[in-house]
Amino acid sequence: CATKKKDMATTSGGSEQQTSAIIWAAIEAANAAWTAPGPTDAAAVRALFAENVVLVAPGLAAVVEGRDRVVASVVDFANAATIEAFDVLEHRVDVAGATAVATYSFRIRYRLAGSSTVNDERGQEVLVFQRGDDEDGELAWRAVWRTQLALPPATEPTPEEQVV
Repeated sequence: CATKKKDMATTSGGSEQQTSAIIWAAIEAANAAWTAPGPTDAAAVRALFAENVVLVAPGLAAVVEGRDRVVASVVDFANAATIEAFDVLEHRVDVAGATAVATYSFRIRYRLAGSSTVNDERGQEVLVFQRGDDEDGELAWRAVWRTQLALPPATEPTPEEQVV
């Protein structure tokens, strides 16, 4: 009897704390897939998103609809950039019934192909999740909406602000 492997966003319910941990693990797996050296694991990125996901670009510059297009945008960026560092600074997942909101702040250092400029940026990602049946009939949490916000660059504390 073959066993079917479930992805990290699959859950049969559980406490809000368990659900938060499952959702956060799925986000971490997707982030690891596109920030790792080498080809992007598109399947790991795809597992995070619902078929009808909507991505709203920073500043409302664009709207991307549908899992295939959202995954392609992530893969395209990862293929066009060399990720030197990606660090999550803090995160939070709030669960209310069949809906969850995950947000985290991050710092990323990367170079775009053909450029020697190192981009050093901070941002915040917001993902809205819904619980529902996935393609295999499993109860799963999938992101249905995503956006990123630019955060101001980190500043070093002045000597007066440093705690000794």
